[in-house]
Amino acid sequence: MNEKKLDIKELLPKYLPFAGLVIVVIFFQIVSGGRLLSAGNVNSLVNELFTLILGTVAMSFLLSQGCLDFSIGAIVALAAAVAAKASGIHPFLVLPVAIIVGGLAGVLNGFVHGILKVTSFIATLAVSFVLSGIVVWVLGSGSLNVPYAMLKWDSMALRIGVMVVVLVAGYLLFEKSHIGKECKIVGANPEFARQSGISVTKVKIRSFIMMGMVAGVVAFFALIRSATASSSTGAGFEVNTLNALLIGGMPLTGGATARFRSAVIGSCIMAVLSLGMNMWGLGVLTQQIVKGVVFLFAISMTFDRKNAAVIK
Repeated sequence: MNEKKLDIKELLPKYLPFAGLVIVVIFFQIVSGGRLLSAGNVNSLVNELFTLILGTVAMSFLLSQGCLDFSIGAIVALAAAVAAKASGIHPFLVLPVAIIVGGLAGVLNGFVHGILKVTSFIATLAVSFVLSGIVVWVLGSGSLNVPYAMLKWDSMALRIGVMVVVLVAGYLLFEKSHIGKECKIVGANPEFARQSGISVTKVKIRSFIMMGMVAGVVAFFALIRSATASSSTGAGFEVNTLNALLIGGMPLTGGATARFRSAVIGSCIMAVLSLGMNMWGLGVLTQQIVKGVVFLFAISMTFDRKNAAVIK
């Protein structure tokens, strides 16, 4: 009997996200009168999914170590603001500048957490405040525009292509390379990782840099879609990304049970949930309540109570 209960506890977090995705799709397909998966909503669904996929894939490497990053929304805003400034010199500078700014912000997060040994939650929250202040200083009047000709760069084909590349690269790095394996080992037992010859500090800094660079890519696509950088650019990105990963079954404590599929399934659930609630006509407040309830449920299902040190 005890073995049966143990099996259920182990299998439920593994298969519940798949069931959750099916339920969410069926529910909103019904309440929307079949419009959720219609051809007219493909663009909207891809747009919802695109940013989530980029965020969850990069965040997987951090969460598998039991680390959080609450600065990625601020990184997106800063990368967009600086890149918008750079567009005045030449539009082709926007993407590299955004990625470089994001990477440097990741270095800062890695330094505060990995070298100064501040817990990831506090470190990234503090960095987000600093970056938000810099964003206000860079923007000056409140917003910056990029050349409107850049709007033609935003195409569905480009988004799908980037999403596929990120998914393939993320899967190979997370599941098949030493990079992903080291992240899981650090998440399971940092001391064992050190004794095995793994530089825990290097693993953490590398993961924060990857997250920052992906945030820079998100900033680029935000710019070519709206042609404007403001202090609200990237707002809520970190919460949506974390929510999607946890809904997808990624354990908050990290470790060997972390799986890449959590990024894909969780992103799909969140994308369908957001689009479905909009089509259903739910207000912003109601949507926040629903997402909050889902978030609490996801944490309760993925939290490993044997590991008290949740945030490393």
